[in-house]
Amino acid sequence: MGAVLKFPALAIKARPLPELQKYDADASRSLFLVCQAVIERAKELVEFIDGNRALAKQAGIETIGIELSSILEGGGLERILDGLENAVVKELPSELTLEGLSRLRRTESLLAEANANISKNKTSWRGKFEETVLSGEQPSRANAETPRSNDTILLVSFLTLGALAIVAVVVFASSSKGN
Repeated sequence: MGAVLKFPALAIKARPLPELQKYDADASRSLFLVCQAVIERAKELVEFIDGNRALAKQAGIETIGIELSSILEGGGLERILDGLENAVVKELPSELTLEGLSRLRRTESLLAEANANISKNKTSWRGKFEETVLSGEQPSRANAETPRSNDTILLVSFLTLGALAIVAVVVFASSSKGN
């Protein structure tokens, strides 16, 4: 009757809490805009690559598109954007994990790499596009060697906004380290 029950010791492996980077309300707003632009540009680039595989392969951005696609499908950037949006709407400071920030920086570096590759090949693409338009031939997805006019506009907007997003995050990151 006086039996004592003994349970084996349970080994609990607790993960350490993630390290957080804190941002005030103004910095959160800036980071929100940058994150939003990065996600939009990444989606546009993936869409462009999906529709123009031959051009993407020629420019060396096909694998970048695959990696960007996996980052976007993982949902990590959307969670960061949601948290920042919440902070912006409520005008509160925000805290981001270093993992989330590194995911955002990786996406930006992929966009910068794609930007560099596109810039190298931009003149040859423009030449092929102009030849097609001047000859009266309609560019189509079937003719993967000549981008459509919408794709050219997409490339120009991608180059411009991608560069702005990268500069903004670099400036923002350097200013937050000083605080």
